[in-house]
Amino acid sequence: MINRLKNILLVLLALCAVTLFYFSLSLGIYGSGNVGGSVFGRVLGGEETLLAAPAQEISFAAAALPYRIAVVCEDGVFAASDAEEYELLQQRTRELFTEAIASAQRLRQISEDEFVRRLSAPALYMRYDGDIPFSLLRAWNDSAFSDTELAVRGAAVSGYGGEALLLLTAADGSYYAMDTASSVGALNEICSGAYVPNARFASSEPALRALAPDEVLISYDTPALLSYALSRVTYTDTQELSREVLKAFSFNPYLVRVYSEADSSYVYVDEKNSLRISSGGDLSFASESAEAGGIPLNIPPAAGSTERLAFICESARAVLADIWTHSGAFGQLTLSAVERSGDGYLLVFEINLGGFAVDLDGCNAARVKTSGDVITEITVCPRTAEPFGSESFIPYAQAAAAAGVSGGSGKRLAVRYRESADGLLLPVICGVSKGE
Repeated sequence: MINRLKNILLVLLALCAVTLFYFSLSLGIYGSGNVGGSVFGRVLGGEETLLAAPAQEISFAAAALPYRIAVVCEDGVFAASDAEEYELLQQRTRELFTEAIASAQRLRQISEDEFVRRLSAPALYMRYDGDIPFSLLRAWNDSAFSDTELAVRGAAVSGYGGEALLLLTAADGSYYAMDTASSVGALNEICSGAYVPNARFASSEPALRALAPDEVLISYDTPALLSYALSRVTYTDTQELSREVLKAFSFNPYLVRVYSEADSSYVYVDEKNSLRISSGGDLSFASESAEAGGIPLNIPPAAGSTERLAFICESARAVLADIWTHSGAFGQLTLSAVERSGDGYLLVFEINLGGFAVDLDGCNAARVKTSGDVITEITVCPRTAEPFGSESFIPYAQAAAAAGVSGGSGKRLAVRYRESADGLLLPVICGVSKGE
């Protein structure tokens, strides 16, 4: 009798398993591979709804950091004005930004007026210093790979009207909106924190209408920003590179050969690659060819264009992060430009100092060139910095006029750090052109 009951129970369990399996296929439930652990396949509505897609299996760290992060609350706009506030807002907003970008669907263009209207409380905003491919932005936020030509300078999550939308500022100055699966309640919770408003959007003041409407203008009356004294990195008195730096360039530190040249630079070589360190501490890596050297990118053979670019950016970011850390350089490297170059790409990186772009005199912070599935060239200009003093600013309206920023100038107003002729890193309000 007991054995018969056991057999009946086993049959019932088997039938339940088959039934559940059937319903899981019918409903399109993919399990833990979905974005954010939820069913990403539901239709959000609209004329260009996208079908469900399993999320990528590999996570990519963001190679580009926003230079401005802001929270739009009922009392006004709070923007990170120093490194501590920048890190705090990154931590508070990262999860919601990730969910919104990963789940965004139904891209459509909107007017500037609608964009400005929706950029009100509650909202989160971030602005990049360069033009970032939107497909990369999605890949960095664990979305399924998708190929699109759209490049963006800014992104916002808006809860205006009770719906959570992703707002985008395109590289050409146009504006877009996308539906998201984000919660307006979660957005309200972030925006209801104890913030003291310290900024405004340029669209809020008639005197600043010549600027882009989503330019975040921070009141810098107090406190003023620090200035820094810059120094070039010197590794040792004999220009010996550390083992960690050599390993970052894929050299075996025990097999590499080194010799000096007449200009006081040192060159490290193995059978396929060379690394030159100048007397000023700048590093230049080069391979004989993509077939006989370089740093492998380990891109999957069947990868599409967006997946390939994501792997390239991730490899470049990881290599540069190792070099930057072991060189003792200041700030964080952030991707500022992506360009096609032959059968590969040229990636340009600059320094992000607590949310501010840094312009070094005469060079980019780093440049990486690829060919096929290999990194073939790297140049790095590491610097160290020590606090030197502080600087105050003239009003934004005056700064815009002095910099020649107007509606038709093709420039925007920005606070950046720039290296002076005497080696100081000074914060300035300036007009910068597209892509700068």
